[in-house]
Amino acid sequence: MGAFGSIFFLIVMVAAGYFYFKVAQKKNMFRSRSSAKQDILNILNTYGLTFFGMTTYFCKYVGGHPERDNESNLNIFFWKKDEKLIFFEGGGIYYREMSISAPVEGSLTPDKVFVNPDAYLTHLFDIQISSIQDIRYFDATTSSAAALVGGNHWAIPVYTKNDDASVLIDWNDGRYNHSTEFRFAGLFQSKANKRANTLRNTLIKMTK
Repeated sequence: MGAFGSIFFLIVMVAAGYFYFKVAQKKNMFRSRSSAKQDILNILNTYGLTFFGMTTYFCKYVGGHPERDNESNLNIFFWKKDEKLIFFEGGGIYYREMSISAPVEGSLTPDKVFVNPDAYLTHLFDIQISSIQDIRYFDATTSSAAALVGGNHWAIPVYTKNDDASVLIDWNDGRYNHSTEFRFAGLFQSKANKRANTLRNTLIKMTK
């Protein structure tokens, strides 16, 4: 084999190795995603849930539930089952349309749920539907803070602009009243008011 033949052979071997590597990489990625999706499904199954009925919004739980002290991350998933709302926090779970996966708020079609290898899902708490007294929308851009005018006790609203909006579920556990708050803020705060109002309407429809 001449010098040209040796170089050609080397190029072919490198190309073949690269092709094999890419194919193996895709197979490993597919296995990782399939495993992650099964892990998420196993978690849901412990609560009697599947991907059916899953709804997601890019907001976070900030407080108002006795079973959860800390804020959640920016991704809330919830289901309606056995006359209660079941809430989770999670990440890496998206909606897939054709070959594109992207964050989508609202109900996710089960056959189009796309799970990243590093996806996670953690149960937050439940709220019995029969205990819910109200579901409110709160626009945090207009606070109820007051200011004194000219030294007199005349209070006027102090307006702030922070593009935050919240949904509060008011409920009673038989003894105490609670206002469980979900807030649209931070990275995904675009059109927070509209999205919070949409979440409120979604929850109202689910709990009628």
